Amino acid sequence: MKPIGFFLLFWLFWSCQTQKNIDYNQSIAGEYATPDIRRRTLYDFLLSNYYYLNTHLKVNKDKTFEIQTCSYTAKGKWFISKDTFHYKYDTLIWLIDSLNYSGKYKERKNKLIRYDRFLIIKKDGLFRKTKEGKKNLIMKLVK
Repeated sequence: MKPIGFFLLFWLFWSCQTQKNIDYNQSIAGEYATPDIRRRTLYDFLLSNYYYLNTHLKVNKDKTFEIQTCSYTAKGKWFISKDTFHYKYDTLIWLIDSLNYSGKYKERKNKLIRYDRFLIIKKDGLFRKTKEGKKNLIMKLVK
């Protein structure tokens, strides 16, 4: 085997091994939010499909979390699988109180609580790909 081939094989093996040893459970706790409009770069505005909502996520070390969006606040539990932050709502409250008693919104609330959600863990934050209409978007939360 040529020296360059040996080096590439060693590097590939080493890089795969180092990524498996990351313990996200230790570093995931903290507060996350959508990037402030004043901190967005030209790339964010022109070239990316980042999906910005007013979202605040507090991840606790005891495997619980709290999230607040522009329309609701929720609490629940989370766990890590590989590089993915999984979370599920236990409770959800609409911020406009009358919606908590509306039949239409009770049904929507039950759907939101029923399903598991996830975000991909990356160095600079938590991400989720989503689709709005025909457009693929990325939700980004930063610490």
